[in-house]
Amino acid sequence: MRKKKTITILTILVFILIGSVSNWYVNFPAYEKLAEERIDTYMAAQGIDKNKVSKKYSHKNYEQGRWSIYYEFDEEGISYHYEYDKSSDSILLLIRYRGVPIEIIKKDVKYPAFDKGWTAFDESGNIVLK
Repeated sequence: MRKKKTITILTILVFILIGSVSNWYVNFPAYEKLAEERIDTYMAAQGIDKNKVSKKYSHKNYEQGRWSIYYEFDEEGISYHYEYDKSSDSILLLIRYRGVPIEIIKKDVKYPAFDKGWTAFDESGNIVLK
């Protein structure tokens, strides 16, 4: 009887462990990989050479449930903040200015967004422009 109870408890613990590992994988490595692929597609369409990236920071935005990646290029004081939302399969590009003179802000940036707001992808991973 005691052996049967131990086996039952161990089986439950194994299932909990498998579920936890699966949940972690879906919410982190798989999400990050998908976000990177979509953002790479978006950046390629913008004509960005990823070899010119001077800084990159990637993390999951827990407040909004999105994956965020920040890039800085050779544009002084300007960073590109891409947010990928898996539920809508879309990207939002936010361009950030830090300590930049106002006359530079009024000029066009090197890599503008395609749409105001979110840019969606189709089932094949191609950008859908409005």
